[in-house]
Amino acid sequence: MYEILDVGCGDRPKGDVNCDLFIGNSPHLQGRTIQPKIIPNFVKCDAHHLPFKTAAFKETFSSHLIEHVNDPAKVLHEMMRVSREKVTFVIPHRFARASWWKYRQNPTHQHFFSTNTIKKWLSKLKTISHYDIEIRFRCFPNDYLCLIRFPWEIKVTIWKSCSRR
Repeated sequence: MYEILDVGCGDRPKGDVNCDLFIGNSPHLQGRTIQPKIIPNFVKCDAHHLPFKTAAFKETFSSHLIEHVNDPAKVLHEMMRVSREKVTFVIPHRFARASWWKYRQNPTHQHFFSTNTIKKWLSKLKTISHYDIEIRFRCFPNDYLCLIRFPWEIKVTIWKSCSRR
């Protein structure tokens, strides 16, 4: 039985079943390619319309996907639909930069998030009541000489029931 679905797996899959819209070159992978023959249980599909039964997976996971899609709420609803217990997604913080020397965001990002915008967004979805938000930080100039800590990623975990495991 498959437990974890990785939505938008790219070339670094983390699930028992892995899906992505792209095969080969992807505009989001900066030169890397998606090779479905070496990705376990790869399914080509759009995250807005996942081709799986309701509650087919214990957990649904995505990393750096939500900021690229046209309708993040629709993708989250689909991830919730196919998950039995929890949904986890990781997105870049709106202050995260691809490079602090260039001071620009990734041009393929359609949406930008902070913890406040995530909380407002989740409260509008109404069906979500139990969630945790974790901020991951990066140090500048490096981890050994940390002069400035800035938010880099936001990890959101949503539980479908009150019991957290």
